[in-house]
Parts: sequence; C-alpha cells; structure tokens
Amino acid sequence: MSPPISTRFAEALAGWPPPVLDPAGPYAQQITILAWALIAVGVIVTLIVALFVGIALWGDERTKRRLGGERLIWAGGVAFPVVGASRVESRHHR
Repeated sequence: MSPPISTRFAEALAGWPPPVLDPAGPYAQQITILAWALIAVGVIVTLIVALFVGIALWGDERTKRRLGGERLIWAGGVAFPVVGASRVESRHHR
C-alpha cells in the first residue's frame, strides 16, 4: 500500500524553496545584482527609444536629416551591439 498523500506531499516539499528562490539563500546577492543590471539596461533602452520616437515625431527637419540614414543604422544596429557584446565577453573571461 502506498503512503498517504500528505506524506508524499511533505516529502516532495522537503527541500523547498530551492536555493535560487530563497530570498536569503546563497544565490540571493548574485540574483539581486543581475536583476538591477537588467532593470537598468531596460530603462536605458526605453529612454533611448523614447528619445528617437520623440525626435521622429516632433524634431525639426535638420535633426531628422542628421540622424536619419544608413550611418545611424550601422552604428546603432551593428557596431554598438558588437562592441557591447565583446565588452561583456571580455569581462566574463577575466
């Protein structure tokens, strides 16, 4: 005969919460740092996008011409991510 459900449930939860979800666990500080870094990057990206949308909607023609075109696409869409990723990668291997 199998043990009662309450015993099996208690055995299943014996190691709960796992260390990653424990707010005072061994990984709490690293997760907090990662969370704040992700929040900061998200805020920065949102502000940059909002700035460019504002320029596109309400900017003067001179600014639009200066920021438009292929140069900004190559700089912001290719060069910036490559440089950023390589910096992260170089810090990771130290």
